[in-house]
Amino acid sequence: MNEAKKYIPGLGKQFFVSKDEIVKTLLNRIEDLENNQDSTDLENRVASLESTVNSLQSKLASAESAISDLETRVSELEKAGS
Repeated sequence: MNEAKKYIPGLGKQFFVSKDEIVKTLLNRIEDLENNQDSTDLENRVASLESTVNSLQSKLASAESAISDLETRVSELEKAGS
C-alpha cells in the first residue's frame, strides 16, 4: 500500500496521501529547520506566548486582589450583622 491516512486537526477528516508526499514534506521541513528559516517565526511565537503569560499573570493578580477585597467586605458585613 503506497498511501497512508493523514488526519487534519480542525477539519476532523482523514484523507489518503501518498507516502512519497509525506516523505517529501518531511524532508522539506527538515531542510527548513536546518537552514533556521523558522527561527524568526519561533522567536515571534515565544515572544507572543511570553506576552500572553505576563498578561494572564497580571489578570490573576487583579483577580486575587478583588477576591481579597470581597473577603474583607464579607467579613465586615458579617461583623456588622452580628
